[in-house]
Amino acid sequence: MALDPRDYLLLAALLVAAYLVLQVLRLRRSITRKSVDDARREALTRTRTEPVSVGAEISDAEFADQLTKSTLNLEIARLRRELASMGNDVARLSEEVRQLKSTHNVSPIYSEAMSMAERGELPAGIAARCGISLGEAELVAALARREFGATDRAEREDPYRDTGI
Repeated sequence: MALDPRDYLLLAALLVAAYLVLQVLRLRRSITRKSVDDARREALTRTRTEPVSVGAEISDAEFADQLTKSTLNLEIARLRRELASMGNDVARLSEEVRQLKSTHNVSPIYSEAMSMAERGELPAGIAARCGISLGEAELVAALARREFGATDRAEREDPYRDTGI
């Protein structure tokens, strides 16, 4: 079973999301472990040197909390920037997949003409470069702009209205 490019893109997005979740969990665990180890070392140092007042313990605990929050906020900001960058990459890849799908549905003879039309080339330039008639180039340009087909309800109901049949 072959996967199309959209499936690969979704799989990549899921892997990135799982990676980000694992990194946040790992960061949270390491910060908690560091703050507990630091508190233990500090308590041992205090007991060896001099008695500590209750007010000093509270301010140290508050400082440790603020330090932990600050570190977490910085990490969250970094992860948000990384996520935004990945979002831009996903948008770019989605556009590439859309272009590949549109050229995939076109005959190989007209694939170059379709890619030129998607870039905004005029039908006369497409006809000259690809060696096709001007009518074919106009049709390819209309397909690239998604203007082919009836847009008016009356045209859909009576396709022979202007032909006199």
